[in-house]
Amino acid sequence: MCDKVTVKIELKRKKLILLTSEFPYGKGETFLETEIAFLASGFDEVLIYSSAASTETKRDLPDNVCSTVFSNRLSKWDKLKALTGFFSNEFRSEKKRVREVYKQEWSRGIRNTALISLFIGKRWKQELEKEIERSKGIDLTFYSYWCTDTALGLALLSQSNPSVKTLSRVHGWDLYFEATSFNYQPYRELIAHNLTCLYPISRKGECYIRDRWKVNPNALRMARLGTREVNEVQPNRIRNILVSCSNLIPLKRVSLIAESLKYVDQVDLEWYHFGDGPRRAKIDKLVEMSRREGVKIHLMGRKSNDEILRWFEENAPNLFINVSTTEGIPVSIMEAMSFGTPVFATDVGGTSEIVSNENGRLLKPDITPAELGRMIQEFFLLNREDGLVMRSNAREMWRKRYNASVNYKQFVEEILE
Repeated sequence: MCDKVTVKIELKRKKLILLTSEFPYGKGETFLETEIAFLASGFDEVLIYSSAASTETKRDLPDNVCSTVFSNRLSKWDKLKALTGFFSNEFRSEKKRVREVYKQEWSRGIRNTALISLFIGKRWKQELEKEIERSKGIDLTFYSYWCTDTALGLALLSQSNPSVKTLSRVHGWDLYFEATSFNYQPYRELIAHNLTCLYPISRKGECYIRDRWKVNPNALRMARLGTREVNEVQPNRIRNILVSCSNLIPLKRVSLIAESLKYVDQVDLEWYHFGDGPRRAKIDKLVEMSRREGVKIHLMGRKSNDEILRWFEENAPNLFINVSTTEGIPVSIMEAMSFGTPVFATDVGGTSEIVSNENGRLLKPDITPAELGRMIQEFFLLNREDGLVMRSNAREMWRKRYNASVNYKQFVEEILE
């Protein structure tokens, strides 16, 4: 009679290395506040490498998540050292690709971008190799939240450590060539060829990677973002409330909203804007010029995500607006629709995948202040029944495509495979 043999299978601990721009410090990347809980539930340990300039403010994290800072800032000496990239194979290949594949001039701006990007990418590679050494016997996954120099660092890491799992999301400003000063995103082929998988957040982003980057990635899978469920609110019937939420930077064109209000003359309304930035002084001046009887303007400044969501619940805004020149799919739009708030947004990036004329209005990218003002006025003059249908459609779009509980659970399950 044979003796029973017991085989003990020891599962490796699973550790995620998450590379962010700022999170969990400061108030940026608020969308990660939701995703981090799902990542923490899937991995035994999560270590966040943040490039935050300040660590004065830190948000709460799950118990198995910790963070450290690795700065992307370069000294004058670092910038001089970046010139050594001239002699690298990566730089020479990129120069050839820009000219022969992208059919673009190898300008000074593109050259400098490529040199600095490569230098920062190599710094990330060196730092993360230490993490591999420290984590022997642990199943490691490296995840860059943005497809920037951190993703390049992971691509370089994969070249020398091919068994390591590396992945990156791709949003909007890190996706579209047109969103940059020199119509160029550095080392797209190197990144796509070496990362385990690229995860664009929209169907349009997925197509753009193939068509404009002209790459054949190891793996390419769309993974939508999402927001947590909130209570649907009924529209404010006492006040007409318009709301927007973004940084005050040129591509967000908040000045366009301010100017458009001069052309709203048949209804009273209140506009609330959440966000701050270098264009604040200009917006303040435009607000003064746009003030008229019947229109109240509230510049709320930078608020935490919880504060904004609480404001939505308490004020039940009638309409959300986004007039950016480029976008991925804004999380702010997802949050607005989760409350059942209709959305006006420019037809750029992947916005058409969430906004339609059934749940708001898709705006042409070159819309004028007068045109926008008339459309805002028309919305507030809609009969109640049409407005309620639009609100219902907004909530349904969120439920079907942008529910965090569904999207992030699927995403974590996939990267754990």
